[in-house]
Amino acid sequence: MKYPGYCLICGWPTLFCVEKDNLRETVICKVCWSLNRQRQLIAVLLNRMGFTGVHARLANLPRDIRLWNLETKRTLHERLSKHLRSNYISSEYLAPSIPSGTVRDGILHVDIQNTHFADESLDVILSSDVFEHIPEPRQAIRETHRILRRGGMHVFTAPFSPDRFTTERRAVLDETGGLRHLLPPEYHSDPIRPEQGALVYNVFAPELLCDLETAGFEPELYFLHDPVRGILGDTGFVIAARKP
Repeated sequence: MKYPGYCLICGWPTLFCVEKDNLRETVICKVCWSLNRQRQLIAVLLNRMGFTGVHARLANLPRDIRLWNLETKRTLHERLSKHLRSNYISSEYLAPSIPSGTVRDGILHVDIQNTHFADESLDVILSSDVFEHIPEPRQAIRETHRILRRGGMHVFTAPFSPDRFTTERRAVLDETGGLRHLLPPEYHSDPIRPEQGALVYNVFAPELLCDLETAGFEPELYFLHDPVRGILGDTGFVIAARKP
């Protein structure tokens, strides 16, 4: 199925193509090949930065913001890199044994639970379906609060269950770092390790907003549905956590 609309990432009129039932990973822009959840992130970021007009697009973002994006592939990465240039940082999580800040084969490795960034050195952090793969999300929240400047924000998507309050813990690491499954293992696709996939540690719920607030953030939960901008389905949850 194809829907006419306007893409927030490339800024062009386009057709959005639905190729599979998982709408988070499809609704592909035929101009720039961006995905539904990438446009969700940019829609919230633009809104929080005051760009709300009919033709708001990624190119409206000020070029002087220091932005860290937790992926090094796909359309959103390519467009942000071209627009922000030296103010743009992209990374992947490569392995637990590698120190944050290490570059392997041209890819910057960063563990969001323990980054190499200086205090209050970033304006924006973007992560798209990363948080569910973190063993200790509360540690990651404290770390993002440390490295964001005042007024900065972390805008992110993650699997979210609005019909329960507490986060569903599916796997944990024990005192020795060993993996223990609390529920049957669930894996998501991983462009860095396609043969293995990424283990899901948590499926979040409103408890996550409390964790963000406890760490000092002002969190807001958005539910988006905007067919004209290629944002479809009933899973359009985006969180914007602002450091006041």
